Amino acid sequence: MSRILMLITIIFAGYIFSIQAKAQKGSTAIEKTVYCTDYHKKACKFSKKDLEFKYNSQSRSALFRPGQVSEFSFTSFKGYDYRLTFCGEDVLTKGAPIAFKITDAKTKAVLFDSNASDNAKEFEFSCDNSLNLRVEMTLPAAEGSEKNTYGCVGFLLQSRKSLQTGFK
Repeated sequence: MSRILMLITIIFAGYIFSIQAKAQKGSTAIEKTVYCTDYHKKACKFSKKDLEFKYNSQSRSALFRPGQVSEFSFTSFKGYDYRLTFCGEDVLTKGAPIAFKITDAKTKAVLFDSNASDNAKEFEFSCDNSLNLRVEMTLPAAEGSEKNTYGCVGFLLQSRKSLQTGFK
């Protein structure tokens, strides 16, 4: 009975030791993916503080490589203002902006292009009609061995009810 207990203790200690060794060695892709889950909540900050804008659940984060292009969509609703902020770990961006283009998913019309707007890293707009929007995001390219680098990228979407303007 004591041998079984000793064997279980040794197996458990070995398991704990292997977990600690992995943690000290650095994160694997799976661990990094989990780490990226809420990256946008921690790292993406809009340059202007405004308490009226609230976190929108269409925000997201993911694991990326330098130069990677990704597309995703979100829905904007009539009567709301939106703020979009993009951020990435320095290991990916090296201080360069993340390029993004926003198009109407139905008509394919380009509504905003960060490259045509001094490489903006954020965008704010009011929605007059509900729209399905498509976002194409391009990370800065890397050279040489940096192509095998991985890091987190976040898309923070904030929204608020549009402010009423004019005389009624």
